Amino acid sequence: RGESARRPLLATPTDTHGLISAAAFTERYRESDADALPADLTQALLRLQVDGRDAVLADLGLQMPTITERIEIVWSSRGSDTLKKSGEPQWVWWSAAVRGEDLAEPSLTNPALGPSLQSPQTRRGTSSLVTAEAAIAHPASTTSFTAIAVRVMDDAIGDEVVHEAAPMLAALARHPGTWTAETAQLVALGMAGHRADLRAQAAEIFAAAVPARVSVGQAAAGFAACAPAVVLTRWAASFTDAASIAPGAVVDVLTALLPQLDLKTRGVGALLTVMLDESLRVGQAASDSVLREWLARFGGSSAAAKAAKALLATGEAQ
Repeated sequence: RGESARRPLLATPTDTHGLISAAAFTERYRESDADALPADLTQALLRLQVDGRDAVLADLGLQMPTITERIEIVWSSRGSDTLKKSGEPQWVWWSAAVRGEDLAEPSLTNPALGPSLQSPQTRRGTSSLVTAEAAIAHPASTTSFTAIAVRVMDDAIGDEVVHEAAPMLAALARHPGTWTAETAQLVALGMAGHRADLRAQAAEIFAAAVPARVSVGQAAAGFAACAPAVVLTRWAASFTDAASIAPGAVVDVLTALLPQLDLKTRGVGALLTVMLDESLRVGQAASDSVLREWLARFGGSSAAAKAAKALLATGEAQ
């Protein structure tokens, strides 16, 4: 109605990533006469730019809220009642649950992440609005975003079309916060998505993020954690796409990832073929001792065994 707001919100971002500049926050807080709404102040502190934050807190006599700094994504499986002749389930479904650090007294001003988090599919509002909200809630870290997005990305590897998945990956690509191995699981699930366009989108994010946003070891740990839930041949195709942009990152991640996989997993041969092709293309021999020990365990004349032997040979030629 053209009227001024009764009270300026401290948490209004000053850039498109959701961050608030130290100068803007200081000015707003002083104008509020230190009578800010508790939830507003908490959100503002979570969005306060990291550079210079400690000086601002000391100057204004404030403390950062206690928040969940780490999460764990736990994968579990459920087998069908229908069994194969071998006695194994005909179908196996995998699902992810999020566990956050326990806080003594989680509250509005000391928020915590836990397994009760709802996904955007079950929350009110449009998916695009909730996605944007999740991405800018804590710009310094991808933890809270990952906790919400992992369920969306998990659904996206199934046969159903999950419209929230692509916006989630786009928001992750823009997110300025710190990545962890759990964040890498979002990319891993995207690279195993049912839709080809989603896999291509995730492959581009992988190429841009490793090792700029996440280390090779963290990326490999993230991929290995959700490997039982995905179709490895989709990963192989996505890694091939990513290799057209960042072949070195693909070879490095596969070097760390492959020894963490079961030799008998369906599709592991496709990953080995990608590893062989890209290693030869960039001239990087399979010299890692852990990888070579794993490759040496392959026997027989399968495509996987042949690729493993060829990779071993690249190291022997050095």
